[in-house]
Amino acid sequence: MWPARVLEPLAWVCLLVVATGFGVGLSPATAQQPDPTELLSDARREALRIPSLQSRAAALAELALRLDDRDRPAADEAWQRARECASAVEDVVSSLRSRRAVAERLAQSQRRNMALTQAQSVHRSVLALPVACHRAVLLCELYPVLQILDPAAATQALAQSAEAAAQIPEPLVRASALAQVAKLQAETDPKAATSLAQSADQAWYLAEKGLERELAATELVRAWALLDWEHALIITQELEDVQAKAQALRAAAEGLAAASLDRAIMAVRTISSPELRALGLATVAAEAAAERPELAALLARDALRQAEQAPSAIKDPTVAYGAAALAASAPEEAAALLGQIADEIARARATADVALAMAPHQPDRAVALLRSSDHPEMIERAWPEVIYWQARTDASGARALVAQVLERYLKTKALLAVYDAVAGQASADTPAQPGGTEQ
Repeated sequence: MWPARVLEPLAWVCLLVVATGFGVGLSPATAQQPDPTELLSDARREALRIPSLQSRAAALAELALRLDDRDRPAADEAWQRARECASAVEDVVSSLRSRRAVAERLAQSQRRNMALTQAQSVHRSVLALPVACHRAVLLCELYPVLQILDPAAATQALAQSAEAAAQIPEPLVRASALAQVAKLQAETDPKAATSLAQSADQAWYLAEKGLERELAATELVRAWALLDWEHALIITQELEDVQAKAQALRAAAEGLAAASLDRAIMAVRTISSPELRALGLATVAAEAAAERPELAALLARDALRQAEQAPSAIKDPTVAYGAAALAASAPEEAAALLGQIADEIARARATADVALAMAPHQPDRAVALLRSSDHPEMIERAWPEVIYWQARTDASGARALVAQVLERYLKTKALLAVYDAVAGQASADTPAQPGGTEQ
């Protein structure tokens, strides 16, 4: 296996030959296209073999979403099985999460009435839970689904979540739950969100000092970043553990960048510490890469220069985010940066992120990068999306890559990714023919 740091031009050539099959088999132009019906059949077979009921329910819902446009009776069966699997999960909280996930997929289909019925059922079940923490968290998770289906019910669920969060006896858990509600409410009702965030602060300060308290600050700064960036920085600067401080700052920068990229760029530049400023810039750069790759590259290189002497707890994530930001515009530079990440597990995770960012532009290189990892189990989550982009140009080669994926849920997603590419392209070529849902 090639280590991620050894990616010289000659190595890229060798890896690309292996990844694409050029010179050892059929080219994409002459290889037979996978049959969409067979891909759905293979995906169904894999989904039904998934041992975890939660994962099986999720896979069947993904399958049903594609079958809706192609085979209505088969879609009916897949939706029914997904709902049954979700309901059969033994742990009550896990079952409710699984049922919500099915409702979310239904909301993306043409079955809005079924989606609303499913979401309302989950809502009632959550309200009946005896533990306040469970009610608060699950209502927050249900909120985005209800926003699509029933905005009034979504507003009600968020208020119920805040009420439940305030009843949690443990200060750190209460702080985290209140902050989650505040983050969701920040855009629609900033005044109420600020009040909730202040209550979260009070609960957090009540907790005994220590690493657990410091790590719990992540949710607080994630909410405050949307409401008051300076306050988010004050909490971050109070943290003594470097890793907790880095985690909190990344959460704040990610949250603000997702809401407003321009605001986030200005905000992270106000950070007084050069090391934390570098991490903030890199985090925002990674968020900007998809829509503004040139700006992302400038921010990433600026961040990397400032982080050269930073401790590994800050330098590693800075390099990881910087590499992801550069993956689209400078793939060789991005891949070479991975070798600078000291922590082996962090490097493997960053490899997956860089491959995901690289895939829409150069899927062959993304495939080669994933194959170069010394930790295939750590990068496996990236395969379905990378396979999708590979299938856009080489569907038969992408279908062969599905064998790289061992975990059955991810393998099901990989098969559906090839289907999305094949059926989506067929639909574009022949508009009368139904196609799949592209990612």
